[in-house]
Formats: sequence, structure tokens, C-alpha cells
Amino acid sequence: MAKNKHVPLKTNAFIPVIPAMFLLGFASGLPYAALVGTLNAWLTIAGVKVATIGVLSWIGLSYAFKFLWSPLFGIFLPPLFKKKGPIGRWRAWIIAAQSVIVLALFFITKTNPVTATGWLALTAFLASIASASQDVVIDAWRINIARNAGELDRLSTMYQFGYRVSAFFAGFAALLLAGRTSWEFTYAAIAVLMFVSFVATFLMPDAPEENTGRDNRVLRLGSHLSVKQRNRLFYPVLVAWGLAGLTIVSFMTAYLSMENPPSIKSFTTIGGPLIIIATVIFPSIVAALILRDHSLETQQASSIPVKTWSDHLYVAIMEPLIDLVGRLRWAALLVLIIVLFYRYTDAVWGSFAYPFYMGQDSSIGAQGFTYDEVAVASKLFGVGMTIAGIAAAGFLMAVFGRMPCMLAGAILAALTNLLFADLANGGAVMDSITRAVGFPYLYEPINVVINWLHLDASMNDRLARLMLAIAGENLVGGFAGVIFVAFLSSIINKQYAAVQYALLLSMTMLVGNLGKPYLGKLIDDRGYAFVFVLTALLGLIAIFASIAEWVREAREAKKQQP
Repeated sequence: MAKNKHVPLKTNAFIPVIPAMFLLGFASGLPYAALVGTLNAWLTIAGVKVATIGVLSWIGLSYAFKFLWSPLFGIFLPPLFKKKGPIGRWRAWIIAAQSVIVLALFFITKTNPVTATGWLALTAFLASIASASQDVVIDAWRINIARNAGELDRLSTMYQFGYRVSAFFAGFAALLLAGRTSWEFTYAAIAVLMFVSFVATFLMPDAPEENTGRDNRVLRLGSHLSVKQRNRLFYPVLVAWGLAGLTIVSFMTAYLSMENPPSIKSFTTIGGPLIIIATVIFPSIVAALILRDHSLETQQASSIPVKTWSDHLYVAIMEPLIDLVGRLRWAALLVLIIVLFYRYTDAVWGSFAYPFYMGQDSSIGAQGFTYDEVAVASKLFGVGMTIAGIAAAGFLMAVFGRMPCMLAGAILAALTNLLFADLANGGAVMDSITRAVGFPYLYEPINVVINWLHLDASMNDRLARLMLAIAGENLVGGFAGVIFVAFLSSIINKQYAAVQYALLLSMTMLVGNLGKPYLGKLIDDRGYAFVFVLTALLGLIAIFASIAEWVREAREAKKQQP
């Protein structure tokens, strides 16, 4: 995408660019928090089984695979919008996506999560696709409306600010509102907030389209192949990705609609590996075949103009993968293992947080906390610990380097799952820890804050156990998240930064999301403690992979020394 240096930031709009960026960040974070996080709290309170919540968590995969359809937004216009109409391409797509999200949120308020789980899943899935698409186009709008890197940084900061503010409304505020009114009213309120962003989009400035670089693209990696040869390799990759998505949607639909649903265990143990092969391993093999007998340097020296829609898709999706495989070579296998499993313990846990905190079935280890207690422990205290983890990662990487911190993050992520396992078993170890660190001395100051906020909660030993477990998980999550982003950044080519990052991020979410339905079934059958111990053991994969990568990078660095 060409840099937009000569076009000034537009001011001929009712909402200037900086406030518009805040509103777009708000509109981006609101549906994600409402659909991927807060919805699970509603399902838990409504009595939906944990296994079903695990299946419903697959709606989050739309955010992981948004890179697949992202090139289409630069080629086509949404229905009802004209090419030379009063609304530009990026704003038109944002309006179209927000329309779907607003309608879906209002429809959710009319859907019973127990008797109409299938309709709820379909609506949430469509809303998540629209939300993921909105994110793609907002990124394009931000990049194209900024005149230089400084303005882009300011817009990106404002985007993150709006995103975090919306997460507060869809998380902390939503829990408090649901506890005092109803979930239907809460989601209606979220829909109204989304509608405000929708109206604001009509009043914000357009980003210039002439500087997107879409018409000046060239194809480099694979230019030695004829169009027919290239398509013979590329089309099967598209088909594999499409079949993987169709398989997931088909199973999800069958499980939620059939009286005798298919086996979650069979799908996870057989279908899960096949999906990983189709979406990760097979495309990587094709990338290696395209590179066969031709180095990256040789291919990048020549180029051909991009003309057809398949050329656009190839350049947008396949070239970044070819570059990644070409630079890493056999080390790509190790990197893929890290990408797939490093954040597994975090990714797999997210969908079961609310069922664990708020569920009433003590026989499986559910804790039965109230709306306000979870809001205090998770959304107030927990957010602060995440920020502390982020700060700690930046400091410790500067002192010890990335790879020692990466190994520490993998170890600590596995250990924090054992904290939750102890909590599910009664919290004997957690009680010892809270007393050892002097946490009971903080009960009175925390109760002062709780009373000041007029929350229906009280700081005691039981809530302290939950707060300490969440503190450990969020602290390590913030720490490991920064380390992992730093690792991804170290292996990404700046020329393909956006798509390569999206590709790797989608792989990060893949294993955790595919395993959620089966883990949900295990929770129903064997309880939370068993699953927390199991996921902690699976964290050993990330630990050993981090050690191997540390050794590999040390050897590479030694080779480059004079």
C-alpha cells in the first residue's frame, strides 16, 4: 500500500479525523467484547452447558481468518453504494459492516439463548464476520488518511484508546447493568452504543482512495510461473481454507440444531488435525513448492503487473506466506509450533472464564460468583494486572533479552492454569498464598472502593482467592503477550507486515479455538480442575519449543559473528 504523504488530513466533515478515529476504535472493540467475551456470561447465567459454550466460541475464528477476504474490500464496493457516490470506498464498507452489527445485536436481544441457541449462534457468527471485516477496513482508513508516520501513530493511539474504552463498556459496565436489569436490556444498550458509532461514520471524513496502491501492485514471488501453473498451486490453497471453514460451520450447525449431535471428541481428534493440515501445513508446503529452485532474491528481482482478481488474492495472501517460508526454511516448522502453541493456555481459557467464575454447578468446580464480584475481580483488578504484566515485559526484555523472557512466559503461563485448578478444588493453596503475601490487610481499603462504587460485593477470603488467581493469569498474560508480539515482529518482513502478522495471529488462535468444544465437554464430564491440569501439561509443548528456538537463534547469531 503506497504511503499517503501528499494528501492532507481532511477537516471538511462534521467529525474531525482524531475524534473519528476514537469512535472507530470504539466501534471496533465493542462487538468483539460483546460477542466473544460477555456473551458467554449470559449463556452461563441462562444455564447453557459448558460444552455448548465451547462450540459457540468458534464464532471468534472469523477474527482469525479475516485476512482471507480482506483483499476484496480494495476491489469491490458493498451493495447499494456507487463507485463515484458521495461516500468513499472505505467509509462505505464501514457503514455496511456496522449496519449488520447493529441489526444483529438488536436481533440477539429477541433470542432466547436456551431454546433458540442455533439462531443465537448464527446471528453472533454473522455479526462477528461483519465486525472482523470492519476491523480490516478501519485499518485501511487509518493508514490512508494519515499524511505521515507521526499522524499515523497518533491515529493508532487514538484507535487503541477507543478500543479499550469500548471493552470497558461491553465488559465491566455490561456485567453491572445485566445484574441490575436483564441481559436483553444490556445487549439493547450495547446495540444503541454501536448505532451511535454507525451515525458518526456518516459524518466523518473519507480517506483518499487514489493512494491505496491497489492499481500499482506487482507480483514478484512466483512470477517465474505461468498464470496457469500459479493458479494450479494457489487455487487448492483457497479451496483448503474454504473447506476448513465450511467444516467448522457445518459441525457447529449440526451440534446446535440436531437432537443427536455429532461427537465433539471425534471431531476434535480427527477433524481438528485435518483442519490444521488444510490451513497451516498444506499452504506452507505449496509455498515451498513455489520457491523450489528459485531463491527469494531471484524472484524479487523480477515482477509482473497485477491484473485479475486472482492476482490480487495471490499477492495479498500467498506472497506473504511464500516470503515467510523462504526466509525461515526448515526453521519454519519450529516457528509454526511456537505460533500454534505458545498462547494456547491463554487462548483456550478465555471462553470458559465466565462459566467458571459465575457457573452454579459446584460438582464440576464452578465458583458461583455474582455479577459485581466478577466485575471487581476480572474487569477492575484484572485489567490493572494486565497493564503491570505489559510493563514488566518491556523492562525485563531490555535487561535479559527476548528469548529468556519468552521461555519464562511459557513456563508461567502453564503454572497459572494450576492456580485455577487449585481454585476449582477449594483453593487451599491459594489461601496459603494470600496469607503469605499479606493480602488480607488490603480487604478494608478494597471494601472502601467497592462501597464507593455502590457494588454488590464484599472483599473476603473467597473473593481474594479469585482475585489472586486472576491477578496471576492476567499478569502473565500481559507479559507473555508482549513477548510473543516481539517474537512475531522479529520474524516478519516489513514489506508484508500486515498480512504476515494476520496470518501468524490466525494460527495462534487456531489450536486453542479448535480444542475448546472438546475441553468444554471434558469440563462437563470431569470438572474444571482436570481440564486446568491438562492444559498446563499441554503448555510443555510451548516450553520445549521456546528452548529449541532459543538454541536456534543463538546458533544463527554465532554464525553471523565475524
